[in-house]
Amino acid sequence: MALTSVTLEAIAARAGLSISTVSRALKDHHWVSAATKRRVREIALELGYTPDARLSELMAHLRTRKVKSDQPALALVTSQPGPLDLAFKEGRNPAVGIFNTASALGYRIEPFALAERGMTARRLSQIIWSRGIKGVIVHPLGQPGEIPGFRWELFSSVVIGYSLRQPALHRVVIDYHQSTQLGLAKALALGSGKIGLLLPAGIDSRTNHIYRSAYLGFQDREGQEKVGPFLVSDFKSRAAFARWVAAHGFDTVVTTGERAARQVREWIGKLPAGKRPKVVNLSLSAPSGDGPGVYQDTLETGAEAVRYVVQLLHSRETGIPARPKLISIAGVWVEPTAEAATAARPVASSRESRDD
Repeated sequence: MALTSVTLEAIAARAGLSISTVSRALKDHHWVSAATKRRVREIALELGYTPDARLSELMAHLRTRKVKSDQPALALVTSQPGPLDLAFKEGRNPAVGIFNTASALGYRIEPFALAERGMTARRLSQIIWSRGIKGVIVHPLGQPGEIPGFRWELFSSVVIGYSLRQPALHRVVIDYHQSTQLGLAKALALGSGKIGLLLPAGIDSRTNHIYRSAYLGFQDREGQEKVGPFLVSDFKSRAAFARWVAAHGFDTVVTTGERAARQVREWIGKLPAGKRPKVVNLSLSAPSGDGPGVYQDTLETGAEAVRYVVQLLHSRETGIPARPKLISIAGVWVEPTAEAATAARPVASSRESRDD
């Protein structure tokens, strides 16, 4: 193997570590344990790695030219492996609200990924603390759970959403119960007699089953037949969905999110004429609507998380609070624009969904 072909990435892959850890190990950094340094150096020697002196000289020159920012930072902890894509579905991304509000308040945001190779929650705490960052915002996790080993006592912390189960920290959320009640009440006012709820199983779990409980409470209050929500995990349940609608004679099906709403409209478009319920989306991503439905301002959850963590920093409140606060952002009913209403009409798809 040619010497120039051996990279830090190759050593990291062999060692099962992150590139940053390998780089620090080769530089004898104090954060890296002696055992890890020894193993990295052995792998580097085995692969024939030779550092590029010209690159090292260039990086040293750039570091001396870099002006250190006096702007305070907030840490954004995420569970996704790569960098946050702020352009992706901007209306649904709390990170957009986080970055914009932090900038307006004079802070910068430093993202930290728990999924980085070799990263642990305790080590992440050490890295954030060593950079002088005292405020932490936890972005919604990909899967509900905990971050065991994170040293919450060091930081002022705010969590977005319900996906971080423990510990009980200050939390900013969409008011899913209010959004559901609003959507169901509007559907009832528009002439719907029986209303069904379709929920993606992942959303049901990440939102702490609040959509489901609000729906069951609505049925009880209105004296309607108790029907549980239709839970889907893979959107390949067209036949089961058709049986569910036929069995209960729903006039309206409410669901959450664009993907679910599109799929429900497609399934309804395949039902016999005269037996096609209306669709209400409880989780519109934009105030223009593809509805009718409820607009949930997810950007505002990010913005409010920044505002509240700054307040905690000013009051020097750190650690797990004795009485955690829950800040809820209410949903707003939206009627579709003419363009959105046209686009939302159910159409037959050339690709059949697999029946269950």
